Amino acid sequence: MMTMAEYPTLLVAAMVIIFNALLPIPNEYSPLNLCQKLAYALALKVNRPVPNQPGFNKQKFISGLMALITYFILVLTILWALLFIMPDDGLNALITEAVLLYISLGYFGFSRQSKIIEQALNKKQHAVAKSYLAELVNTDANVLSPLGITKTVLELEVTHWFSRWLMPLILFLAFGGVLSLSYVLLAILCQAWPSLAPNVGRFGQPALLIKSLLDWPITILCAPIYSIFKSSPGWLTLYNQNKSQWPNNQSKVDLLWMCIVASGCKIEMAGPLMYAGTKVKRIRLNEGQHPDQNTIRQLRHWHRRVVLFVTGTILLFWFLGNYF
Repeated sequence: MMTMAEYPTLLVAAMVIIFNALLPIPNEYSPLNLCQKLAYALALKVNRPVPNQPGFNKQKFISGLMALITYFILVLTILWALLFIMPDDGLNALITEAVLLYISLGYFGFSRQSKIIEQALNKKQHAVAKSYLAELVNTDANVLSPLGITKTVLELEVTHWFSRWLMPLILFLAFGGVLSLSYVLLAILCQAWPSLAPNVGRFGQPALLIKSLLDWPITILCAPIYSIFKSSPGWLTLYNQNKSQWPNNQSKVDLLWMCIVASGCKIEMAGPLMYAGTKVKRIRLNEGQHPDQNTIRQLRHWHRRVVLFVTGTILLFWFLGNYF
């Protein structure tokens, strides 16, 4: 029989998941907000409007790549300095890893905000819903109808669950807290520099390309399992039907997860977006099957079932590793 000390990372991960679900860091108090502000500051400094000229798109891409490198050098240098002064032996090392994972898991903080928006929609308080949504997106939330608010929250719900819960958790289990947090820093960068936005465009593509490369292997492995927790017939067909029309400056990983949700909840997903008064065209999935605010709760419960399953599986493997 092995000792209780075997596979401590599994136990740490399970405990952090439970603690994070019960007491998530409110988004406004997360230390990652500083990283988001840094990303916006870099974009304002580097991504300046330039007259459209031959080679302009290449210049934007290179600027985005250099800004990406600068961003990670600054943030990871600070992180390394903090880790350097932390004890790295035994229990202290596990506590440090737990803190890194806890900071990385931002989904439940968002989920609480989505619940507030859902409640505002139920009470017909559309202005309140828009004000909360405006804190979460770069798009023009003030022009959205109740249907538009609902669809935006649903899209954020699935992308946050994947990028701010599933991916950092898997990277933590495989490689540790630093890699988990580094991925979340990349996700924050993609959110701050959306390639779909006309004023960002190619500037945001280096970050998007790197994130997509990391996302695809996990998506291929996990998407079929995810679809089991709510019957989602035809999601792969829906993806194949629409992938050729999906914008090149948004990851097809987002499309695939939205296809599963659209099939599982039998609703319309995606559609056009508005950035700074400019409409960006995007296809609608399951057009005409309009969701309502109750669908937000339905999707949130779907995600919580998956979280319970993953947590139970991690604890089961830890138990088997220690007692058999």
